[in-house]
This record gives sequence, structure tokens and C-alpha cells, in this order.
Amino acid sequence: MSFFKLVFYIVIGYFLFKLAKAVIRIFTMKNEQVDDSSINTNYTKRSPGNSKIDKKDIIEADFEDIDEKKEN
Repeated sequence: MSFFKLVFYIVIGYFLFKLAKAVIRIFTMKNEQVDDSSINTNYTKRSPGNSKIDKKDIIEADFEDIDEKKEN
């Protein structure tokens, strides 16, 4: 009977350890705050019409369908 008690206490201890680990992780995540000075805000949003890509630089591609009958 003592073997079953030992297994039971090990299982209970395992779950208590996991619970304590989760609680500690939750409290440490709350304390970690993002430093606002590290975020880069020196950018401007571009509207779709103000693209730096010239239309002459875009290359049109032709695609061909591959038939499995031709490969064999």
C-alpha cells in the first residue's frame, strides 16, 4: 500500500509543481513591460498610390501549363 501512496504523492506533487510554474509565469509576464523608447515610430505610412516601384520595372511573365501526358 505504501507504493501506491508514493505514486499518488508524486503525481500530486507533479501537478502542484506545474501549477506553481504556471502561476509564476503569469506574474512574471505582467511585470515585463515593453519599453516604448525601443519602438521605432519614425516612419510614414504610404498610401497605395505612392509606391516607389516604377511600372516599367515590373516584368510580365508568361506561364505554361504542364500536362502529365507530355512528360511520360
